[in-house]
Amino acid sequence: MNIMKCGICGGKLNIDKDKMISMCPHCGAEQPLDEEIQDRIKRNKIQLQEQQEEKLNAEIVKSFKTKLFIAFPIICVLVVLIIFSVNILIPAVKYNKANNLINDKQYLNAAKIFQELEGYKDSKTKMRECSYLQSVDYINAKEYRNASLILVTLGEYKDSKKLYEQYKFYELKTGDIIKLGSYEQDNNLINGKGEISWRVLTVDERKALLISDKSLECMEYSDDVTVTWEVSSIRKWLNNEFFNNTFSEEEQKKILPMQLHTEDTNKYKSATKGSDTVDKVFLLSENELNLYLPNKTDRLTKPTEYAKSKHKYGHYEYATYDWWLRTYNTYEKNAAYVSTGGYISYYNRDSRDVRPAIWVKLDTAE
Repeated sequence: MNIMKCGICGGKLNIDKDKMISMCPHCGAEQPLDEEIQDRIKRNKIQLQEQQEEKLNAEIVKSFKTKLFIAFPIICVLVVLIIFSVNILIPAVKYNKANNLINDKQYLNAAKIFQELEGYKDSKTKMRECSYLQSVDYINAKEYRNASLILVTLGEYKDSKKLYEQYKFYELKTGDIIKLGSYEQDNNLINGKGEISWRVLTVDERKALLISDKSLECMEYSDDVTVTWEVSSIRKWLNNEFFNNTFSEEEQKKILPMQLHTEDTNKYKSATKGSDTVDKVFLLSENELNLYLPNKTDRLTKPTEYAKSKHKYGHYEYATYDWWLRTYNTYEKNAAYVSTGGYISYYNRDSRDVRPAIWVKLDTAE
């Protein structure tokens, strides 16, 4: 590299690369560097900066790889420990805790833990056993309602169904769902009839009024013209064919014959109510509907698949369906009914859904 000399005194010049000037240490003269020299200095600075950055990045990568090499086995161990804890250790601890609760006869708490464990070991069977044992404890304590609420969920487990049949008529309350009788429901005639779910509308001393939770049939109110409940074909069907084929002999003994008064309809004053009747199975009247189901949303229902298949005007999918009342309508072959909105209506149509109602005798712990 050529030595730069001062143009005034001829002395050797010093270069200030930051200020891009040359300075003479002898006479103090300063002058800017040539553009070519400035460009070379800038390029050298950039090259040096890039080299430093590459070196720093290489050191960072090397450091990361070293740390990862050290940390990876630790991470793997932690993952294995977490998996082991979640799938083996924690379930095992909960399982043992639930078994200890069984030994302490805290069956409900044990059942709750077994339910949380889902498919772990025999948790499902243990949960059902705990529920069964709790129901037996309730029976021994004469808490038959609580026992029935558990037994109805256990199905065929041990003698749960037998015990449910024995104690389901104790301590019923309005709004309860009770299983009674059997009727075709899923429209699969091969697998037999299904148990009917009934909703408790009211409890009056030692009897309770029930209505089917779903509509079970779809049929005409009567095959005759201008009829009251007293002479309607639907009344005849409910108290003969339906009653005899739906309930066992023991269940039939629980169903009370009731004297029914069917009031004059408020909408059509000219309509006759017909005579009072004595029935075991019946349809609600307008007054009974307003008394026991005053809230319109509580009146809404859906049919079983079997009832849906019997719809005369097509197999349509609706949120809710109409169902018959027994109160007389001035239309021929017709009666009042509950509409899809929960209102009482009188629009003329031949067939609607059927929700049977019954009064049953309750048992007491006396």
